[in-house]
Amino acid sequence: MAEPATQPVPETTGPDPNFVYRPLSGLAVAGLAVASFYALLLVVYGAAALWRGDPFLLPLWLLLLPLAGVVLSLLGRWHILRSEDTRAGMALTRYGLWVALVTGLGYATFYFITGLAVTTQADTFLMVKGPDTGFLARIQAGDVNTAFLLTRTLSDRAGINPNDQSSMEDRFDMAVSERVPVGLLTMFVRDPLVRRLAAAGTKAKIEPLGVKSWSYENNGYKVERYYRIDTPEGDFEVLIALQSASVPGEERKWFVLWQPKQWQTPLKLTSLGQKHKTLREQSATFTNEWFAKIFRRESLSAFLDTQPVEQRAQLAQTAKGKADSLPGYKDFLNGGGCLHREALRALNPAAQQLASDRLAGFVKEPVFGQFPISVRSEEAMLGKVEETADGATVTHHFEFPLAVTSTRPGQSLLIFGEITLETDKTSRGWRVARVDFLRVVAPPQGGQAPGPPGG
Repeated sequence: MAEPATQPVPETTGPDPNFVYRPLSGLAVAGLAVASFYALLLVVYGAAALWRGDPFLLPLWLLLLPLAGVVLSLLGRWHILRSEDTRAGMALTRYGLWVALVTGLGYATFYFITGLAVTTQADTFLMVKGPDTGFLARIQAGDVNTAFLLTRTLSDRAGINPNDQSSMEDRFDMAVSERVPVGLLTMFVRDPLVRRLAAAGTKAKIEPLGVKSWSYENNGYKVERYYRIDTPEGDFEVLIALQSASVPGEERKWFVLWQPKQWQTPLKLTSLGQKHKTLREQSATFTNEWFAKIFRRESLSAFLDTQPVEQRAQLAQTAKGKADSLPGYKDFLNGGGCLHREALRALNPAAQQLASDRLAGFVKEPVFGQFPISVRSEEAMLGKVEETADGATVTHHFEFPLAVTSTRPGQSLLIFGEITLETDKTSRGWRVARVDFLRVVAPPQGGQAPGPPGG
C-alpha cells in the first residue's frame, strides 16, 4: 500500500533580522503639513474669489506659512542627516520644500505683479492728464474744478460740467455744517497742496515716492502713496490715497480720497521761498492793521493806506479840516474806490443783493458781525506773491460774517473776499491796492452738504 504523499510544510517567516525601525522626523512631517496647508488655502481662497468675482488676494502675512514650511523641512533634513540613520522622512522633506517654495514664491510673484500694476494705474491717474485722469496735472494747469471732480465718486461727478461755476457751487459748495460754514469745493480750492501746486504751475516737479499700502476693499483697490513736490519756493511731501471702482465694459476708474488738510510735510524753503514768506508775513500784518483801522472808524487813515506811500504825507496835510476834498475819499467811504463788489455772487439772488447793500457801508457804516476781520495764520503763509519790476504784489483770502440786520446777531451771511497789496523797492511800504468781495454763503438750514467720498 502506497504511503500518502507528504505535503511540504511552508516555512514560517518572522521579522527580518536585518530590518531596523526608524521613526519619521517630526520636523519633516511638520514641514510638509504646513506647506500642504498653505497650498490648500490657495486652492480654497482661489475658488472662492473666482466664484465671487473678486481679486485673488490673501493677507500678506500668510506667506509666513510657506516660509515656515521651508524652515521646518530644512530643519527636518538636518535632523535626519545628523541622526546617524535613526530617523526617516528624507522624502517628506523634499516634498515639503517643493510645495512650500512653489506655492510661496508663486503667490509672492503674483502679489508683487498685481501690486505693481495697480499702483502704476493709480500713479497714471494722478500724473497723466486724460478724459477722466490727471488729478495733479490738472491742478498744475490751473484746472482746479476738474481736479476737484476727480475726488468724487463716479456717480457723484457724472454729468457735472467743471466750467459751470454756478452748478459746481450749487452741487458741491453747500456749507458743511454750522461749525464749518464753508463747502467742500471752497476747502479744496484753499487746500495748501492745491494752492502751492497751482501757484507753481508747470515749474513744479512731482516725484512719486514709496507706496505706503495697497489693498482691495469696498469693491475696489485702495492705494496710498507718497509724492515729493518741488516748487520754486521749496519742496514738500504729501500722502495721497486713491480708490478704484470697476465699470462694466471699461477700464478701471479712480478717484482721490481727499480729506481737508491732507497730510503733508512742512515746506522746505528755498531762498525765493524765504523771500516770499517775508513778503506774506509783512503784507498780512499790514492787512490786519488796515481792517482794524476800519473797525476803529479811522477811515481817513485807512483811505491813506490805499494811496502810494510817497504821497501820504502830503495827502494827510491836505486832509486837515477838509478830508472830503481828497480825490476818491468820498467814493471810498461809500464802498467804492479800491472796494469792489462787481464779482460778488451767491446761490440765492436775495442774499447776494442783501450782502451787496450791506457792503456798500463797509467803511462808513459797518454792520453788526462785520468784525473782526483778519488774515488767518495759515492763510498768511499761502498768499499769492507776484514780483514786479518795481516791487511785489501779495493777494490774501479773507472771510467774515455779515449780519442780516444791524441791531441783533440773528442769522448772518459769510462773505469771502481777496485783498491785494503792493509794495515797491523804493519806499518798502505797503498799500492796499484792491479789495474784492467775491462770494456770499448762507449758513445751512437743516440740510447737509455732500461729504468726502471716504467719509
